[in-house]
Amino acid sequence: MTPHVTAQVTAFCREPQPAKAIMAELGLKHWKTFQANYLAPLMAMDILERTIPDKPRSRLQRYKTTDAGLAMLENGTTGAPKQGRDETPSSNRGGPSNG
Repeated sequence: MTPHVTAQVTAFCREPQPAKAIMAELGLKHWKTFQANYLAPLMAMDILERTIPDKPRSRLQRYKTTDAGLAMLENGTTGAPKQGRDETPSSNRGGPSNG
């Protein structure tokens, strides 16, 4: 998941939102893909939480941004590691070895 998507969902869920509304915001239609690639990771990262934690399958279930998620949003961070294009492990650089 990209930092942009993380920030988008975090901002969208400041007010509790049903899963279908989050999917529509991201332009997604497949529930299993959304659940595995977006919803579960955001909850594992403590960015989103369920409004009815003891009933995850409730038709009234909503998802909202946690305090930690709001702090990340306000600080401009998303919790996802940033990787530069020029970062390569030293063993893959291809030049003579100094070993």
